[in-house]
Amino acid sequence: MSIDEIKKLSREKKILLVQEIWDDLEKESIPLSEAVQQELENRLALHKKGQMKYISLEESRLRNTDKRNGL
Repeated sequence: MSIDEIKKLSREKKILLVQEIWDDLEKESIPLSEAVQQELENRLALHKKGQMKYISLEESRLRNTDKRNGL
């Protein structure tokens, strides 16, 4: 199906097409790099030992706002 054909579809059919594409992509596994896999394993180990440090969503928002404002 070409882009021009897709543009001619109704909104409902476009949504269904996107859903079909998304479902198809979901079936595929995207491999993690070794560095990412190692970081996930390290974080999980810290969590299991009770040593993981967490912050609230509000604190995360404040930190991100500060970074954007150069603070």
